Amino acid sequence: MKLFRSFGICMAFLILISSCAGSKLKKSESVIFCVRADGVSYFADENGVMLLGRQFDYADPFREGFAMVRSNDKWGFIDTKGEIVIPCVYDYAWPFSEGFARVEFHAKWGVINKCGFIDAKGKMVIPCVYDDAQDFSEGFAGVKSNDKWGFIDTKGKMVIPFVYDYAGYFCEGFASVNSNDKYGFIDTKGKMVIPCVYDNAGDFSEGFASVKSNDKLGFIDTKGKMVIPCVYDAAWPFSKGFALVKSNEKWGVINQSGEFVIPPIADRISW
Repeated sequence: MKLFRSFGICMAFLILISSCAGSKLKKSESVIFCVRADGVSYFADENGVMLLGRQFDYADPFREGFAMVRSNDKWGFIDTKGEIVIPCVYDYAWPFSEGFARVEFHAKWGVINKCGFIDAKGKMVIPCVYDDAQDFSEGFAGVKSNDKWGFIDTKGKMVIPFVYDYAGYFCEGFASVNSNDKYGFIDTKGKMVIPCVYDNAGDFSEGFASVKSNDKLGFIDTKGKMVIPCVYDAAWPFSKGFALVKSNEKWGVINQSGEFVIPPIADRISW
């Protein structure tokens, strides 16, 4: 999902399968634009034709068959038929991830926000009792309570206690955590497998995670070995064997050996 704020248009790629046979969308459609114009949001096909026959105060692209929509300052979800399947009753919501969506209720006076999770039927499966939360990833979600982070499973069971100053997402079996202003990684058992010695850390992707030290970024492997030194000003996760890195205000591309396949000469690179 990419949000192009400058144009007020989002593009969501929706692969329509047999379960969508009764949808008002055409089976041949593969691209749905989420358009915001003149203070309202709507969905359109590649010809600019409005889909679903309605507008919303605000909307996000489809994800896992649902799109977040806002009506009267409350959030809910529609399906690909445009029907509101989860009512707009939440003060805020996030897209579905692994069958769960984070939702938020504000306190009576709007001072304290609490987060929980609903399932695809709109059932509150994990109550709104957390101060903050991450999306589910690999069956776990980071949650915050009393200024500390831990992890719950999809049943809402606390599986990793509230001991961290921050917790990220599990990716490839590891999650970044912060302790005493330093980042490291734990495994799904909660074991600290890579000590908290870095200034920042990204998620693992293709066996590598970006880490920050002395204002520079590099990459470690799943053993915690520094395989690509911290020499870059910015770094994106590895994808298809390559990573985007920035040096001296220019972007380049490195392979998993840390060798430049495109030197840092570009203003922008994507694939």
